Amino acid sequence: MSLESYARNLYAPQAFVDVSFVCIEATIGAAGAVTLDAANSAPSTTIALTAEGRYAVTFPKQERCHVVGAIVEGNDVSPAATEGVACMVNAVNAAAGTLELNTFEITTFALAHPADGSTLHLTLLVSGS
Repeated sequence: MSLESYARNLYAPQAFVDVSFVCIEATIGAAGAVTLDAANSAPSTTIALTAEGRYAVTFPKQERCHVVGAIVEGNDVSPAATEGVACMVNAVNAAAGTLELNTFEITTFALAHPADGSTLHLTLLVSGS
């Protein structure tokens, strides 16, 4: 199947209509401060630091929301094996258009801010009927 053909097909339950990808990109600054990259993010999205390693995200309200991916792209070209953070998404509420994104150290699993200069990428698949 060519990429063009694949792009026109979505293999999902019939209840999934009005399907959209919501992409959010943000830069992490000192002490976990976050700046939404509006040019590379979907309209009507926000992200805010709420506590150590916790970010509140808003997106357009829909009936369903599936997290496609959430990653932190570090700014260190040769990190040590024990460096880095991972992401976990909690409290997804499609009807309210909200979720919580947590970042944590990969060795201790303690909530932690990504390194200054890192980029956060979050992709959602939202749908209504």
